Amino acid sequence: MSVKWPNEVVYQIFPDRWLNGDPVNDVRTGDFEWHGKPARKSARVDQLTDPRLHQRLFYGGDLAGIAKSVPYLSALGVTAVYLTPIFASRSSHGYDADDYFRIAPHFGTRGEYLDLVRILHAAGIKLVLDGVFNHTSFEHPWYADVRTRGDFYCMKTSRRTMTWMNGSTLPKLNPENPRVEAELLRVISAWPEIDGWRLDAAHLLPRRFLRKFKARVESTRPNGIVVMEDWTDSSEHFRDGLCDGVTNFLFRDAVERFFVEDCSAETFLKRLVTWIHRYPWPNVVQSWNLLDNHDTPRFLNRVGLDRRRLMLAQVLQFTLPGTPMLYQGDEIGMTGTHDGEARAPMVWDRKKWDRKILRHVRKLIQLRKRHPVLSLGSWRPLLAANASRAVAFERRLRSGARAVIALNDGYRPYRFDLGIFRKTLPPRGHLIWISDRRTPGRFV
Repeated sequence: MSVKWPNEVVYQIFPDRWLNGDPVNDVRTGDFEWHGKPARKSARVDQLTDPRLHQRLFYGGDLAGIAKSVPYLSALGVTAVYLTPIFASRSSHGYDADDYFRIAPHFGTRGEYLDLVRILHAAGIKLVLDGVFNHTSFEHPWYADVRTRGDFYCMKTSRRTMTWMNGSTLPKLNPENPRVEAELLRVISAWPEIDGWRLDAAHLLPRRFLRKFKARVESTRPNGIVVMEDWTDSSEHFRDGLCDGVTNFLFRDAVERFFVEDCSAETFLKRLVTWIHRYPWPNVVQSWNLLDNHDTPRFLNRVGLDRRRLMLAQVLQFTLPGTPMLYQGDEIGMTGTHDGEARAPMVWDRKKWDRKILRHVRKLIQLRKRHPVLSLGSWRPLLAANASRAVAFERRLRSGARAVIALNDGYRPYRFDLGIFRKTLPPRGHLIWISDRRTPGRFV
């Protein structure tokens, strides 16, 4: 099994809360309703992040805005952009599709989508779309037509469908029905310009469908990647060849628990082993190591707004095996205590950016690009000091390239004696030592 994407930096964008590039397509009050309540535009962050409102309030971000921001993404060092759903929907998040074959009008036109693909590719940036095939909206024609509802959806009764997590929204599709499977596979063929798919709620989809989905993606684009959303151990997905990588919540959970001091240094390293050494190596490399996404509180809030702990976590994000995935605003210190606040509009006022975090992320991205050992090197733990909250590990390539990463998350200085160097790190300090063709054994 080859590694299709050996050294990418993925950036997740929540399109409506990104940048308004074309006010003409903005949602207007009265255009449509979402679950019986009027959808409308708002510029007020308190409303856009309110758990009672945020799903039917629109900020105005669109495809034209993403296209305008490509210079920003390029300067940051991003190599792949992942967009949450852009297909026709009446919610700001788009996870309740009305039509998989049409761009949501408030995001733009098919022509603007093609322009965005062209602009991204010209900048050397891949595009990943979000495939939400476990459920639709109640407004989807398959559901609205009682003649197809019973065949296209998983039914509780002759009239009522199953729903996502047995809630009051998102009726559950039935891809075990060959007609449904064929329609969903046709969606892939309708968007051949993209470079990959992220599969939402993939653990709820039939394995037969997942196999066919991956095969169709690869037939459309040979190096096309499939990343499945999974919050738990994904070994069986890889064993059955269902995807190239997963959204690596095992990484996120281990890192979060370590930095909120809910596990020891030894336990932290052992938890990393559970996926780094259990998953096939190509799948490890292509799984997305995230600290934040649109469904989680911001990591910065989880560590008590301790900027230094966020920066240590980002060191791990860019130096442990896997593909780092930034969520919009991670690089400038955006905050949020719940999913509504996590979907706050991107801050474009540079006076409000945390410049130290931004410089830190840019440096990590450049280090990763310059030194393949940080993306492809094997991994081995070197040190875990529980009382001092210090850890160290190495990455190695067969060429002889080597990287050693050490972190001190403790409250006192800690002296690392790792043979190749002795170094004392202050509290919340880190070091990266690299020896390869570019850098003959020095701290970077």
